[in-house]
Amino acid sequence: MIQRKVHVLLVDDDPVTHKILKPEPNNNYELEAVENAEDAWELIFSFGKPFDLIIIDILLPKIDGIELLKKIREINQYIPALIITAHSNHSRAKEACNLKVSGYIEKPFDEEEIKKKIIEITGYTKNDYMKLVSPMSLIDKKISSLHPITIKCLQKIHHGFHSSLNMNGLAYVCGVSKYHLCKVFKKDCGMTIRTYLNRIRLETAKQLLRDSSYKISEIQEFLGYKSRTHFFNTFKKVSGHSPLKFRKINKTC
Repeated sequence: MIQRKVHVLLVDDDPVTHKILKPEPNNNYELEAVENAEDAWELIFSFGKPFDLIIIDILLPKIDGIELLKKIREINQYIPALIITAHSNHSRAKEACNLKVSGYIEKPFDEEEIKKKIIEITGYTKNDYMKLVSPMSLIDKKISSLHPITIKCLQKIHHGFHSSLNMNGLAYVCGVSKYHLCKVFKKDCGMTIRTYLNRIRLETAKQLLRDSSYKISEIQEFLGYKSRTHFFNTFKKVSGHSPLKFRKINKTC
């Protein structure tokens, strides 16, 4: 069985940190590094790149690391995040306490210590982390071309797609009528909100079946399917296989 390498995103404008965290050939992770929050958000939201861990420096140009993490948590509450901080930024780092961080690393840091931390977190990730589909991965458009209402709706969907979402609630959050929301969303995305929501749930089901050890019943419940039969029939209609057969064919770890 193929052992999947986990994907780590580093957000830091210090080239020294990029060099230190560059993985060796025998490491269990792959690193993608950017220098600012805008580029990180583009990768996560616009291009839908799936990461197992995000390492964020607090001091970033324009938008700092805490504000970036707040934006990430609006669409993904589960992805592990590691904060890089300097001693002088401890008060700022405290703001991350409610943002579900996996730990803090203080500069200057020990190279072996931080790599050990990455391995610890990503080792846990491969078995237990519920990887989620990113918002723009199912839409063949750039975020800059979307109406602000659509972006707000996408953020809300990805924040709670596994819970009870309804059109009235989405419309209220977006500050528009249900009719207007549906019209704008379909024009931007080429599909209805309900269709998008179903696709997100099923794509997430595929990722969890491939990359996690969760039971199929746990995945069904997590995605908000109350009926086992409904989940199985819907999944088979889209993928051509039952969830069990899909897992046997595509399991990566």
